[in-house]
Amino acid sequence: MKKAIVLLILFAWAPVALAAHPPLTQTSNIPGLKRVYSEVIFSNSKRLLSTLTSAFRNRVDMSSPLAMEDIQCAMAKLGAGFAQDMMLNPPKGLSPDDIKGLPDAVAHYRALEEQFCRPPPGASVNRGEELVKLFIKRNTEGTSQAKSITKKYESRAEQLADDGSSVSAGQIALAVAIAVAILAKEAVPVLP
Repeated sequence: MKKAIVLLILFAWAPVALAAHPPLTQTSNIPGLKRVYSEVIFSNSKRLLSTLTSAFRNRVDMSSPLAMEDIQCAMAKLGAGFAQDMMLNPPKGLSPDDIKGLPDAVAHYRALEEQFCRPPPGASVNRGEELVKLFIKRNTEGTSQAKSITKKYESRAEQLADDGSSVSAGQIALAVAIAVAILAKEAVPVLP
């Protein structure tokens, strides 16, 4: 009887376990991205997360180290932002195949957000998500750079909508925040 219960639990749990994505690492394979792009996006996201942790330590509780869920949530959100920025402002030299793969990359990062952007056990909020919200607010509110980039990205998002890709206002805001970070040299551009 015990064996049957254990097998039942394993079979019931297997689809959930198989559906989960592994945490992001420097060597993660991101669908739609060449390895070099995923590595640059990972490095940028990691560096930016470190900057945000320092910049907002008085606004987000940093009395204990970030949990794995906090880190992975922020990395997924920032990764999606970098990929979205590439979609809305394709770097020169990016091949048409690379551009076609970007929606798959964004979708992968969004799936990681779904998986990791919940409060860690024993916490009321996901601090990684809070850090990214503050980052977006800091980089998009009241700057002339952000306003001009937003107009450009909204126009590009309309073109993408005609091709069947939808980009939400929140996704545009994150991509704008990433673009401003690149201009401020908080991150490096993703170049082919």
